[in-house]
Amino acid sequence: MKAAVLRRRGGPEVLALADVPAPRVAGPRDVLVRVRAAGVNPVDAYLRAGLVPVPLRYPWVLGGDAAGTVEAVGPAVTRFAPGQRVFGMLDYVRRPGCYAELALFRDDELAPAP
Repeated sequence: MKAAVLRRRGGPEVLALADVPAPRVAGPRDVLVRVRAAGVNPVDAYLRAGLVPVPLRYPWVLGGDAAGTVEAVGPAVTRFAPGQRVFGMLDYVRRPGCYAELALFRDDELAPAP
């Protein structure tokens, strides 16, 4: 899948479009979302520039919030189903984010889109 990734910390020039492995539903509460819109927030620039002292595994996908359509769900997910429109915010300081075609959320990080 295509994603905007960091391969190192630095200025805006280190953000590049690349092919990366697509996330897959692995956990019981996972929800795979096809991203239609992603938020751009100051923390993205801070992470890119190295101003937030957290380790990143490269290539790193930025973006903490998105809206899109559910592609697949884990076996314990009851609130969402494939094809449903959702939006949410994931803990992307711990795992890759939403500047991608697909993003993996936990079910408690999402809400139905109005």
